[in-house]
Amino acid sequence: MKRVARALNDGEQVIVEAGTGIGKSIAYLLPSIVFALENSTPVVISTNTINLQEQLTSKDIPDLLQVLIKARKRFAGSALHIAQLKGRSNYLCLRRWNAWRETPGLPWEEARFLLRLLLWVNSTSSGDRASSTSTGRGRPVA
Repeated sequence: MKRVARALNDGEQVIVEAGTGIGKSIAYLLPSIVFALENSTPVVISTNTINLQEQLTSKDIPDLLQVLIKARKRFAGSALHIAQLKGRSNYLCLRRWNAWRETPGLPWEEARFLLRLLLWVNSTSSGDRASSTSTGRGRPVA
């Protein structure tokens, strides 16, 4: 935790590696959240897996933020914006999708899949393929 805080304060980058279950998430998240809130600046945390990204954004960061707000009233009302970015293969490629849509003589199964994608594209806020419930076969669109 001290090394992460020192790196943030000195404008350095740091790589943290340690075994499972020893609290590394808290060790890098806590100083990162405090730094981001106190300096109104973004902090980037890169992970190896999407599962860890999900855990950090849906559980660990909100839990730590609640603890910080209770412990330090000065963070009450502070806005911490969280964004999760996955690798590009996790998002629909609109260029390929549009080219596929314009293909003449598509088989009915592919056309139905394209229609489902059309509905999804207009309703998704992230474009993340994991948020789509469509399970069609056909050409890859990402």
